[in-house]
Amino acid sequence: MPRNLPHTHSLFIPWKIEMLKDNHTCKTLCTQDVTAGEAKFINDRIREDYALNWLVDGLPAAEMKVDRNEDIFFDMGFNLGNNEDQFSDQPALNNHYDIVFRCDQVLSTYQLK
Repeated sequence: MPRNLPHTHSLFIPWKIEMLKDNHTCKTLCTQDVTAGEAKFINDRIREDYALNWLVDGLPAAEMKVDRNEDIFFDMGFNLGNNEDQFSDQPALNNHYDIVFRCDQVLSTYQLK
C-alpha cells in the first residue's frame, strides 16, 4: 500500500495485461513490507469496509457476489479485506485477485441512427 496518500487519492499502476496469449495462474505484481502502525491502519480500514475501485481501460471493475437468495450480482469495486467469521479478531487483507475480462464481440460496421 503506498505510503502517505490520503484515502481519496487516485493511484495509477501500469500493470501489463495481455489478452489472447498464454494463460497465467499467478503473477506477483508487487511486494510491500508494512510497519505495525501501517498494519493497524490497514486493519482499521478493513473493519470500516473500505473498498478498492479499479478502472480497466476507463471502465469500472466489479466483484461478482452471491446474495442470500443465491442470485449472482456484481458489486462495484473490491473489498479491501475480510473481517467476518474467523477474521473477526484479526482482519485479512485481500492480496490475491482472480481477474476475468468479459467483452462483447466487436462489430465490423457501425450504424448511426
